[in-house]
Amino acid sequence: AISEFFFTLYAEVTDVFNLLGHIYKVISYLFIYRLFVVTTIESPYQQLKALQSEQQATLDAIPDLLLDVGLDGRIYSYRASRADLLVASPEVFLGKTFSEVISSDAAEICLSALREAADNGRAVGKECAFDLAQGKRWFELSVAPKPGTNGQNMRFILLARDITERKRVEASLRESEDKFKYYFEHSTVGKSITLPDGGIHVNKAFCDILGYAENELRNLRW
Repeated sequence: AISEFFFTLYAEVTDVFNLLGHIYKVISYLFIYRLFVVTTIESPYQQLKALQSEQQATLDAIPDLLLDVGLDGRIYSYRASRADLLVASPEVFLGKTFSEVISSDAAEICLSALREAADNGRAVGKECAFDLAQGKRWFELSVAPKPGTNGQNMRFILLARDITERKRVEASLRESEDKFKYYFEHSTVGKSITLPDGGIHVNKAFCDILGYAENELRNLRW
């Protein structure tokens, strides 16, 4: 508006008002250019960069192994916070299928998880063991299809969670339970256990002391 105002004042081409009119017009074009660049180009890229940074921070916080794989088990990319979770260096397994880099049993479990995810939209809870540099480790698999993929070109995100310590604890608990059962059954001291449902469980020595047959007292209720 100021530019057009000065254009109405000048009398000659070399007039200062003509010069000021062009200067203000150039300045206005710069403001318009800046407005469109920011709103249509820079701002979306800044938002995209912020979103990517947020997603990267989320991925960095995940301690599990993430794989981008195809329906045939081919590994396209990976993300791992710990290098010791990898069965081999990335140069070895990228572009290869599960059958080419891990044992046949583990590969079949992974492929069955992929097929289940393809049929049902997700697969969780499958467990398999990998032979890593530090020894055998157990992983629990969670698989989901990547959006926008289908058919033979379907791709999946496979998350492998290290559950080796959990498996060790479970094995230790089973061992303790087996030992308790053995000592309970073979103890020469009469023993009884009250079950949560009100029933009782007794050992052979308890039955002998009372003079009853084992099947008469076992699993009775108070």
